[in-house]
Amino acid sequence: MNVVHVVQTRFMQFQPQLSQLGWARFYLFRAITLPSMLLQTNQDFLWIIRADPNLNNELKSAMKELVKDYPNIALSGSNTNPEGFKCSNCIEDLKDNLWSGSWEMIESYWEAAKTHTVLETRLDADDALWLGYIDWIQTRGNVEHWKVWCPENHLEWHSGRVWRNRTSEKGSLIGLHLPHCVTAGLTWGYGVGTDLHDTPTHKHEQIHKHVPACAKNTTDQCLLRVTPPDQMPSVLRARTLTSAGMEHVLADGKSETPAEESFRKKLRHSSWQNSQEELFEGMMFVFGISDVDLQETKEFLEDHKAEIAMEALKGQCTKGHSCKNETKLLLNNVLGGSKEDGINQASK
Repeated sequence: MNVVHVVQTRFMQFQPQLSQLGWARFYLFRAITLPSMLLQTNQDFLWIIRADPNLNNELKSAMKELVKDYPNIALSGSNTNPEGFKCSNCIEDLKDNLWSGSWEMIESYWEAAKTHTVLETRLDADDALWLGYIDWIQTRGNVEHWKVWCPENHLEWHSGRVWRNRTSEKGSLIGLHLPHCVTAGLTWGYGVGTDLHDTPTHKHEQIHKHVPACAKNTTDQCLLRVTPPDQMPSVLRARTLTSAGMEHVLADGKSETPAEESFRKKLRHSSWQNSQEELFEGMMFVFGISDVDLQETKEFLEDHKAEIAMEALKGQCTKGHSCKNETKLLLNNVLGGSKEDGINQASK
């Protein structure tokens, strides 16, 4: 083990009562996130998934069934999110309520973190990593003090319609290149003697403004963009009614929010509209994601759209989740109500 690589994912924390939202996120996790991790070319990592300890038994059992055969995937009932992996109590919450995975492996990674470079990657439960992502970072992972990695380019998978004149059973894909770091795949690396608290604490969208880009003569205390070969996207983000902040989500509601109108206008004449077949053909090769799984997930999201929107509205402003009036308005548009109805419903 040259580096200690830990991937951190949260699932339904502080929202166990929202069962329909939970099942929607389960479908997304199963179709998008899980295959991209199981098919990573480098499996030398520990993947920690923390789910709400009060998750309903049926959903809990379904999650356990997905990951039970993989000792490097630790599924735990915990609403704790320790900062960093080196701290003295960073894994205690896992031991108390470990649903699946190997406690011995967790301990061995934690012990190794004392004498090795540690890499910590963030992965939301509806995002996917390029299949070479883990290996790409690890081959550049030895750092003296600290380093940050984030995607250069990424894809968005939309379950709703992006173009009014085009429908698809599989949804729509668009490519984005943003100046700032997205959360999907955001990785911090810190060397022996450096703690996560010794690194910059900027929000993900501010990192590029405060951390210098890595260069030929600057390989430490810098930001390095993950760049797969042939300009492939390095991560995929799902944009659905389950998304926390609803950025770029097109909900096809009764009316559109200003953000929806603006984003749809930008995409109206985009070349991505004419590249859908090629993009979907590459999904298995780049992310390990199958058309069949995407279609099944899209069907579930559409069949339960109203219930998902209602529960996503109720889930607004719960601990650890976003709290935006724009999001409440978008969700309420799906339900056919007014802005005031949405804001009031979310506060109940």
